[in-house]
Amino acid sequence: MSPQAPIDQWFKAEESDPGTDGVEVKFAVDGSIYVRDSRARGTGPILTFLPQAWEAFVRAVLNGEFDRPPMSMFDKAITHP
Repeated sequence: MSPQAPIDQWFKAEESDPGTDGVEVKFAVDGSIYVRDSRARGTGPILTFLPQAWEAFVRAVLNGEFDRPPMSMFDKAITHP
């Protein structure tokens, strides 16, 4: 996968509204990929991926491996007294 954003600059998904929460990604010159919480504005933790790990992560996202179950699944797990 090749990044479509300028190298060594943070970017946010085009679908994100400028004032909303989300994640930002940066493709570094050394090949590393960095991910941070956009709310933290550079003060929070940053995840670092090697290119192969990033490709595996993106592939898993595209394959739906991190999709949440429907909310009805959570309702069934909660028991009320």
